[in-house]
Amino acid sequence: MALSLAQAKLNAPFGSWDLDIGKAKVIADSTGLFISDIRSLWLYTARSPQANQSYFVKIVEVGGDQFHPGGGWSSQDEMKAYNTRILTREILFMTMAGEDCSVQPVGRVYDQGALCGVVTPLEMILKLTETSHILGLKEDSVPTSNLPPKEHIQDLQDLVKRLHQKGIIHGDIKPHNLLRRKKDSHLIFCDFATAALESANQKPLGSTAEYNSPFRANIATGIYPLTKADDLYATGITMWQIYTGLTPFDNVDADFMDEVIASGCQPNLLAVDDKYVREFINSYLEAGNPPLQLADGQTARSWPVCVEATVVFADCAQATSALHTYETVVHCDGCQNGKCAQRYCVPGVVSSVDKVKCQAC
Repeated sequence: MALSLAQAKLNAPFGSWDLDIGKAKVIADSTGLFISDIRSLWLYTARSPQANQSYFVKIVEVGGDQFHPGGGWSSQDEMKAYNTRILTREILFMTMAGEDCSVQPVGRVYDQGALCGVVTPLEMILKLTETSHILGLKEDSVPTSNLPPKEHIQDLQDLVKRLHQKGIIHGDIKPHNLLRRKKDSHLIFCDFATAALESANQKPLGSTAEYNSPFRANIATGIYPLTKADDLYATGITMWQIYTGLTPFDNVDADFMDEVIASGCQPNLLAVDDKYVREFINSYLEAGNPPLQLADGQTARSWPVCVEATVVFADCAQATSALHTYETVVHCDGCQNGKCAQRYCVPGVVSSVDKVKCQAC
């Protein structure tokens, strides 16, 4: 759907959509899945004489009760404007992406006349292992899809291609933002809060650090517009997570996540035991990490922390428990003679964008 049509639909009077509803009624008839000062997620049951139907509801706070001066906003009005803007963007992009790419909004939530939430069908979230799935919710709170990882990966490839053909960049691809539609089992996206039209040349509005490319993690690339390459790299990391059931960089201190990724570290690709799947995933990582044009004397990144890591050779044929590795240190700008003012050691074993070949195998 074109942007103008999506905007007209969004701006239609209250009651124009099938499930336009007040915030108080949503909360009264819902089970809370996640509640914070900024936003909340609800399992809403719409009751009718024929049947009860469950929906997923996201609400952002636009009222005065939730305003905290230390929360990043200077005023209640600023918080309200920001939250409304992000919610509006999300609804618009879900609508423009269409049913073949996105869960579709079927209702709007209002609080004292202000748009504060969106209602969508309750679709299936991805179950990554036998014991857990991506949101950490109670097993019976939302439906889950536990199809084989290779099927998820193939469908994700097709989904990203369809979205990009429409000129839309998702901006935050990860397993949390994938759903299986119950009626036909199609893989679709949710959470378009940071999406952009490719033609807009828009700077990134936000992302999840673990899924960023080394290019995007560089402190100098915030001025570069969001591109399809950002989606491709995040897709590669998402495929790795779907196949392995592991969380990327789960042992890395969040305070150093950008530095670690900017230094060229990637999740251990040899945790993917199928060579062809591993090469397929790596093709997305390579396509999504364009070379960074650096000034003379500038290193691979501009963060003020040196990063030390144990890296597995790219093509090591050893069993996972006995992989051949090497030690590396990526120095920050201005680091003199290897005397690092601050050095972070990455826990465990990682892969690297350098793809050094194993000499022992």
